[in-house]
Amino acid sequence: MEQRQRIARIITSRDGEIALRLTTFEGKYPIPNRVAEGLYFAFERLGDGKTGRVGVIFSDMFQFAQPEKLGLAADVDRERFQFECAVAAIGEHLDKIGMLPETQSGENATMIDCFSYQLEEWAKRPLPDDDELLNYVRSVVYWAWRSDLAAATLEPADTVRWHTSDRTLRRVAQIGEGESWASTSSTGVMLRPTASSIREERERRKLGRPGSSSPIAQLLSAPRYAGPAEHWRKAEAFALGETRDLANAAKEAVCAVEGLARIVTGDHVGTLGDQIKTLKAKHSVNPAMAKTLEGIWGFTSNSPGVRHGGATPTSIAEGEAQYVLASGDAAIRYLLTLD
Repeated sequence: MEQRQRIARIITSRDGEIALRLTTFEGKYPIPNRVAEGLYFAFERLGDGKTGRVGVIFSDMFQFAQPEKLGLAADVDRERFQFECAVAAIGEHLDKIGMLPETQSGENATMIDCFSYQLEEWAKRPLPDDDELLNYVRSVVYWAWRSDLAAATLEPADTVRWHTSDRTLRRVAQIGEGESWASTSSTGVMLRPTASSIREERERRKLGRPGSSSPIAQLLSAPRYAGPAEHWRKAEAFALGETRDLANAAKEAVCAVEGLARIVTGDHVGTLGDQIKTLKAKHSVNPAMAKTLEGIWGFTSNSPGVRHGGATPTSIAEGEAQYVLASGDAAIRYLLTLD
């Protein structure tokens, strides 16, 4: 990549809630007193229009990185490969930490690491399903429209972050072809939105704005908590919606607690029962608190058809469901203090 050039690259969190636009690639420069180099960018935050600078640091070990392990062609230009990894690292920051801070003129850029551990994490990331990718494509298209771009483009950085391939992205994009967008390129993924799809997306985002969220939804609004937040949204929908389903409300509430416990412990496989043991052993969780968590886990595990399939129709009382939801609310607040 040439030093100091204007660009227009949209980066959105994987859940599509926050986004920024890279406006300038400032170049690559050595990091003083370190065997490392940084790629620097200027950006504009989409939503509030604030601007800033960000640098992505690579160690000299990057020379051994293998692009084919990240979904790219083995013979990709190394400069382009590093550039795309830098863009992916910025997206990873949006996912795990949130929006980049504004920086004023003369202030140092926000610095992000892109070391071997990050490359390994991308290479081992579970393959996404089509619905996840389709929602992401919709978000990129929407934010490109918000940024006054004629079309949205999916780039190699997207395949790196999602641990997928350009072919898969093109295949998934075909689902919305004609209805949500029109392809404008026969090689890459470049999509021009339809007016109806933009209207629908704007309405969806208005309904989901932070001011209309429940207190727990607001607490879980950071991209890091996207999984638990989605389970909690479903729990509330089942409990409060027009078509009520108390068993599923209880199940989704416990799934939200379980998902958050996995984030706290770093164990992304174990059940809530397993997480409770880890919390007691490694986080000095008060035994009384642990008993509360064990109580809601035990209830939903032992109630037929709530956590597992049952041979008889599911039966859960109103009071029981409300207790699980209230306990789940309290458990989420407590677990957030541990994170």
